[in-house]
Amino acid sequence: MTVFVIVLGIAAFFAWRHVRQGRADVRGASRVGAVLFGCSLFDWACKANQIPTSAELTSFSWAISAAAFYGAAFWALYVALEPHVRRRWPQSMISWSRLLGGGIRHPLVGGHLLVGVAFGLAYTLLFQTLSILEGVGYAELVLNSVVDTPRMVATFIFPVVSSSQLAMGSFFAFFLLRVLLRRQWLAAIAFMIVFALPGALQAGRPVFGGASSLLGGGLAIFILIRFGVLPLMVGIYISSVLPAFPLTTNLGTWYAGSTLFALGSVVALTAYALYVAIDRRPLVGEGFLERV
Repeated sequence: MTVFVIVLGIAAFFAWRHVRQGRADVRGASRVGAVLFGCSLFDWACKANQIPTSAELTSFSWAISAAAFYGAAFWALYVALEPHVRRRWPQSMISWSRLLGGGIRHPLVGGHLLVGVAFGLAYTLLFQTLSILEGVGYAELVLNSVVDTPRMVATFIFPVVSSSQLAMGSFFAFFLLRVLLRRQWLAAIAFMIVFALPGALQAGRPVFGGASSLLGGGLAIFILIRFGVLPLMVGIYISSVLPAFPLTTNLGTWYAGSTLFALGSVVALTAYALYVAIDRRPLVGEGFLERV
């Protein structure tokens, strides 16, 4: 929480400067902020108990406040970061910029979506395995994912907000470390240490928890350096959604619908990303059977 507040405060200061200097991509930041605002409100509409009393107004006011905060926090992080990254490290935001510009069908966007899905699956498998070895078990299951359909959909939608903020906040923190330390490898080591500290302090076995968090931080920073912010955002999203749903191979159980919804959504995203990455060409062309 301390790191988050410090990063957000620094981002707000730089965002204010960039807006005054006319260097900010206000349009792109506002577009994504509006999407996060809408996702947060949609999450509230699906999960809150709607009752026709004066308490509904209070609940809606809190929902508006939270949604505005999520949108504004991302807006500040993006406006603070984008001008510097555009000048010093533009390749890290190429696919993100194409996506914001409407290039959802660009092959580069599809390829980076595939990388993000692979990262999210690897991250999920890694930490679930480490949790079992530590004796914690499957601890991230969200009850809303099995209660009813609206809450299940909300569990699928809200990670869009949290993963976007976490990815952009991590990107901003790493960029600050890179500027301060002037060496990318030093910034990567410092980022991994900061990333590992909460896991070490909160785990029942600090050494085990710190080591697993260090490994996760290393995987995240590799994706960020090698591919950029979009795969990191997608990977965090996948690794947030899958542990929230109960995954089972017994399709006769009562919560099998939640399993199919979560896995089907990830498979659909993967199929779309692959289709876009190969520039919408068919995987099996004419004459394939004859060649075989």
